[in-house]
Amino acid sequence: MVKEIRGKQKEKMKKKTKLIIQKIRPLIFLGLVACSAPEKSVIANIVNLQTEAVLGVARFIETKNGVLFRVEIQAKENTTLGVHIHQYGDCGDIEGKSAGGHWNPTDEPHGTWSQGSFHSGDLGNIKTDQNGNGALEVLDVFGRWSLDKEKTTSVLNKAIIVHAGTDDMTTQPSGAAGKRMGCGVIKNSK
Repeated sequence: MVKEIRGKQKEKMKKKTKLIIQKIRPLIFLGLVACSAPEKSVIANIVNLQTEAVLGVARFIETKNGVLFRVEIQAKENTTLGVHIHQYGDCGDIEGKSAGGHWNPTDEPHGTWSQGSFHSGDLGNIKTDQNGNGALEVLDVFGRWSLDKEKTTSVLNKAIIVHAGTDDMTTQPSGAAGKRMGCGVIKNSK
């Protein structure tokens, strides 16, 4: 009986520890990024287009290796959702159509980031876990993104769109990722 109680207590403690780690992981990452003294960063707070509840946060961070994109969301558990940079920083309508299409300043077909032809806004898919938490990182080593509003490569004043489905990386022009469920305007973080 005592062993059984201790076993249950131990299992509860493991679950609590795992939950704490999941919650502080983003803070640890951001702390490491801050310690590496990035030149600049921009942010998009992503909200559910239907409910206006916060879905997550996306950041673009200048590093010496290129611009790093990192997004973290809270959505439906055990799902895969397409995420893209869209042309316009406008999340004003309930369907997200005011954000325009995928940001594609190089006029290339939709595809997979870093493989052949792809839009500068083709970020990929976010996979969520059993708690609905998901994250994605993409490092731009191609020079397609900048945080300088004067450049055609600037991500400022564009939108991050989270789709309700998976991006198949091939269907033109947008990967058949389904309706737009989340949107956030990319802005200076200061």
